[in-house]
Amino acid sequence: MDARQPWWSGDAPPWETWPDASLRLDAEWNADTERWESPCGLYDFDAEAAARPEEFFATYLVHTKAPWKGKPFVLLPWQRDLIIRPLFGWMRVADGLRRFRHLFVIVAKKNGKSALASGIALYLLTADGEAGAEVYSAAANEEQARIVFGEAAAMAEEGCDLIADAGLTIHKRAITQPASRSTYKVLSKAVGTKHGFNIHGLLFDEFHAQKSRELWEVLSRGTSARRQPVVVVITTAGSDRESICYEHYEHAHAVLAGTRSDAKLLPVVFEIDPTADWTDEAQWHKANPSLGVTKQIDYMRDECLSAT
Repeated sequence: MDARQPWWSGDAPPWETWPDASLRLDAEWNADTERWESPCGLYDFDAEAAARPEEFFATYLVHTKAPWKGKPFVLLPWQRDLIIRPLFGWMRVADGLRRFRHLFVIVAKKNGKSALASGIALYLLTADGEAGAEVYSAAANEEQARIVFGEAAAMAEEGCDLIADAGLTIHKRAITQPASRSTYKVLSKAVGTKHGFNIHGLLFDEFHAQKSRELWEVLSRGTSARRQPVVVVITTAGSDRESICYEHYEHAHAVLAGTRSDAKLLPVVFEIDPTADWTDEAQWHKANPSLGVTKQIDYMRDECLSAT
């Protein structure tokens, strides 16, 4: 990477573009090592590792629903600079493995969260260099879990050469890569059978609807044997302050504020301040980073009018 170029893709640092949603990941260029090094710890940024999933999305994946059906999945700026590049690019100096193992994202509906999770699942399955990768979609119920899995299957089937190049076989409840003995499956809600997994990738959708912590605890423990597993929790906001999701939300907030340390967590929280005027259009972007792209402003205006 050119020393004059920052690790992010946009003109401004992510924490300036999305000040309330982004973790500050500052870094300085070390001319001796030719690496971007973080002053907050022994971490540096691998530009090639960050670029691989971004290129994977644009090369192999397409949108499967109107009005973008058939178009390449080019990451939106917030998806690229808040999630994909930091998640896959920041490495621990000690062993060269990924720094972040847990991604926690809160974003309003219709901002492309499920499609993004589907693409991450396919990348972890086919392009992350992990032999025997086990990737799973989970949620409060199987129907919800199948949304991310079903989108991933559709992307693979409708995309550009992914099935042929990666050697994939698509089944009703699984996508397999026989050459690497890797699988991507959707899980049911039955907790009793969720033991003995060796999870490389876990995609947990609509975490706010999770009624108990049992499924989460069983599955998160299943990542312990992997070198650099990725656990992705992408959810809309919930109202239950006694839920496990709210515990994760509070922890993510504390990490974003700098009052709590968690080097493995990448928190991304899009929300409107509860004290702000929710009818103010300028506030809507704080919870909807894809507003104007995947979610139309006219729709938001109509919803606002009907609620006032």
